[in-house]
Amino acid sequence: MPPSLRTWAGRAARLAVCMPLLAAVLAAPRAHAQPTPETETETDAPLRVMNWDLGEGTDYQPLYFAIDAPGFAAGAGQVLREVRATRPHERMRAVAWQIARAAPALVSLQDVARWSTGPLARRSLRCGPMKVEIDMLAALQRALRSLGTSYRVAAQVAQFGMPPLPADLGTAGWRCAQVLNRNVILARTDLPPGRFSWSHPQSGRLDAPGDTPRAGAAGVAQLGVYPGGRAWVAVDAQVQGRWLRFMGAQTAHLDPFMPQERRQDGELLRALADASPLPVVLALAAHAHAVPAPPDDRYVDFLAAGYRDAWAQAVPGQPGATCCQAPSMDNEETQLSRRTDLVWLRGAVQARAAAVVGGRLGDRTSGGLWPSDHAGVVVDLVLEAAP
Repeated sequence: MPPSLRTWAGRAARLAVCMPLLAAVLAAPRAHAQPTPETETETDAPLRVMNWDLGEGTDYQPLYFAIDAPGFAAGAGQVLREVRATRPHERMRAVAWQIARAAPALVSLQDVARWSTGPLARRSLRCGPMKVEIDMLAALQRALRSLGTSYRVAAQVAQFGMPPLPADLGTAGWRCAQVLNRNVILARTDLPPGRFSWSHPQSGRLDAPGDTPRAGAAGVAQLGVYPGGRAWVAVDAQVQGRWLRFMGAQTAHLDPFMPQERRQDGELLRALADASPLPVVLALAAHAHAVPAPPDDRYVDFLAAGYRDAWAQAVPGQPGATCCQAPSMDNEETQLSRRTDLVWLRGAVQARAAAVVGGRLGDRTSGGLWPSDHAGVVVDLVLEAAP
């Protein structure tokens, strides 16, 4: 291995990973209690929220299991090719269409990635100026504007960030690749202030920003860097003069190396929610299933702590599967079989109706891709009157 490559390999081994108005009849099975068009009177109109993991198009496994610098560069190239193949900008147009016709006041989004690429100097392995190639948030915002909808970013946080890395793209040559993954809350801006408003954006981490794989753990290469991270965002929302806290988060994946992290994430999120005097709505990409039975232990933890599953409250007995299409998102038939995208409630707020969106064949893009490997969840909420 050339000295420069050894130097890069050593640096890579030490990298720290630091850094979800058209018709509102939703595409959900008829058995679900569907949110309906906004015909309620001003005094009983619900707060409609959406939760959606947008799907990055890769699981980063080639980076995680790299055992040498060439393998790491090949893994970075494979990850970038996988992401490109899912055509994120095209998928964001399909997501925007679902948001526009459901017209939620608040949208919690996870896995909102931005990829940048740039030239690589092969001798020095230095990356040149990086240019944004894929920006899921910007593409989604453009698509929403083209549909005549009015949303703005109310809060966002970096879930993880990967610095510019050499990427071997095979016959396409070498490039540098960089990614920033975010959690985002979007808020509608076209509702009367007396009907809906928001304030106090907040964000934070559930993990240390420099978490990296532990050397020596089974299956974890010394060089491998897994761009994982967990973070949360929140805003306070006012509906008809009553306030609640809306939080969005993504907890640790169902990863064999992270069982304890998943439990800790739940405990930290509940502690954050419990610290608020307001009713709390927690929109969560949980990576812990409620359905099929038996539910995941992390789901049971929330129930035991007194949290209510909005879906189970609004449409009891309905599976509401949200996970998961093929990672390539080009499977011909839906593969949704588990409900892992959850909306938890705490305090004086109740779920009136709920529906799954983005999971029917007709929801796919013109190129035959699903909007995400997850389906989205829409819930109509009602704040209880103060005693």
